[in-house]
Amino acid sequence: MARWLLLAGDVEAATVAQAAAHDVQTQPAEESIFLRRLIGMGLDLALARQMLFASRAAHGKQTSPKRARRARRAPAPESDNS
Repeated sequence: MARWLLLAGDVEAATVAQAAAHDVQTQPAEESIFLRRLIGMGLDLALARQMLFASRAAHGKQTSPKRARRARRAPAPESDNS
């Protein structure tokens, strides 16, 4: 990653990427500040999504974006009142 950033001309980001790579390679995972922050960001995202879906469910809205897309695409059922 650092090499690509350096080739793209982003020296500052390349330096940070190189430091993170060195950190991951030389320290145990539980001591890596980079990995701890990465895991923390993932947990923050998961909790935020859970809160959003819980809020939507409480208000009777679709709880899944996939379900909402399916509901929009589903054809209306035909009536058989003949």
